[in-house]
Amino acid sequence: MSVYGPKIEMPHVEIPQANIDPKIIGLIIGALAIIIIAIFFIPPILESMNPSIKLAWTNNPLDLKDNPATPASLNITLINNTKETTDITLSVTSESEEIIIFCPDNTIPKVEPNGVRKTDCLIRRNPDSRIFAGTYSIKVKTNLGEAITTLEVKTK
Repeated sequence: MSVYGPKIEMPHVEIPQANIDPKIIGLIIGALAIIIIAIFFIPPILESMNPSIKLAWTNNPLDLKDNPATPASLNITLINNTKETTDITLSVTSESEEIIIFCPDNTIPKVEPNGVRKTDCLIRRNPDSRIFAGTYSIKVKTNLGEAITTLEVKTK
């Protein structure tokens, strides 16, 4: 008898050896890795190819030599790339206090699937703040996605 109790004789079972080539196992693991990578990385790539927001500028760079300066216009095209009719909420912001952004449409109601709506936002300098030449980042965010663009300002 041992310290752990009586010694029990258990029947001995042998597991049969599989004759699988190691190259086949490597191919199976490689194929699984490719499938997993495709599942995680292809959808964001496809989404970026079909964006829900398209941006174009009028009067960019914003030239402040003109008195009064003509405001820049951010032309926004919103695309409902979902499969159902939805209301699109729009938010155009900048972290900079030197520019003012005015968007007349903050909500675009009942946009059907693959429907396109266009709106413009006016961007001008803030008269209560000093503005410097350079680029200002502007973030366009909707419930369907977001995009970032830059406004260039010239003072001379």
